[in-house]
Amino acid sequence: MQRVGIMAQYKSILDKMSLGDRPQPDFVKVTYQGSRFRFFFETLKLRLGKICGINLLSLLLFLPVAAVIFYFYYTKLGFGVYLPFNSNVGIGYPPSDLNLMEKYHSMVFLADLQQFGLIVPLSMLGFVGLAGAFRATKILSWDKELLTTKEFFWGVKQGFAKFFFYGLLFGIGLFGVYISLSMLQHTNINVFLGVVIFIASILLFIFLASACMFMCTQATLFSIGFWRSVGNGFAMAGVLYWPNLLISILGFGPVVLFMYLSSISPQILNMIFIIPIFLYGITFVILAYTLYSHFIYERFLFKKVSTVQATSTKIETDSDENSENTKEPKIKKSKSKPVKPQKYRKKID
Repeated sequence: MQRVGIMAQYKSILDKMSLGDRPQPDFVKVTYQGSRFRFFFETLKLRLGKICGINLLSLLLFLPVAAVIFYFYYTKLGFGVYLPFNSNVGIGYPPSDLNLMEKYHSMVFLADLQQFGLIVPLSMLGFVGLAGAFRATKILSWDKELLTTKEFFWGVKQGFAKFFFYGLLFGIGLFGVYISLSMLQHTNINVFLGVVIFIASILLFIFLASACMFMCTQATLFSIGFWRSVGNGFAMAGVLYWPNLLISILGFGPVVLFMYLSSISPQILNMIFIIPIFLYGITFVILAYTLYSHFIYERFLFKKVSTVQATSTKIETDSDENSENTKEPKIKKSKSKPVKPQKYRKKID
């Protein structure tokens, strides 16, 4: 009984979410043959060219982030080469090994702080490109024909302002995870406390990343205000935390795994793990969250659209009747026809 009561409370929180007075949805309720998981993997297999195109366009605005990462990566590699205590030729000193290691780790930690201090604002610029990626991926999720470049830049034009600030939230979460890991590796923090902080930062990142994904998909589907999308995003990230965790593992897990394998592999093998991330990583995550968030919206948000539109239509009709020019009110109705994606395709788009 208590569990039923908790679920009812969660549902009541989601039912209170608002879309504003005129959401004007760009939404197609798709009837999938099989599960969304099956559609997800079929799309990866059959629309790989489109996914690659979206990913490469998205990376354009993430190039400054990549430049900062490469710069600090090679800077930290150089610490052990150019510091005087690593090149004693008999006329130097050497200090104790303990002092050397402390100095080295403190320099690496300061470099990490500088690196992610720059990545947070640069990720805001990168998220501007994600406005186009989310729009193009939305069309992929409906199994429709996609003009990648046209839809991408149209999405950037429509949503760049909102996505710019969504990137700040995502960057803060990423900053917390990386700095907590750097503290654990390069400072004298207690190991148990460091592990607790690192786990807490990961849980916080999942919360902020899920909230950002919900905000991004709402901004792509509805004409919704910035603060309302932020409120709805945090509500869904908190109430649906454990389902969000599973989707995060599906979406971010392979990308993080490939990044880890590239970091521990010899330089010759690095490209084997970097190239898939470079070609498909961003769109892979966006597609997973798009299909998942559309499922949530069908249950909790899409039913509000018809109610809001009916109220808006009634108000518009009454105002026209009282005006001197008696014209029929123009009513925009949102038609959402079920679309059944093809079960099998013989050609790759």
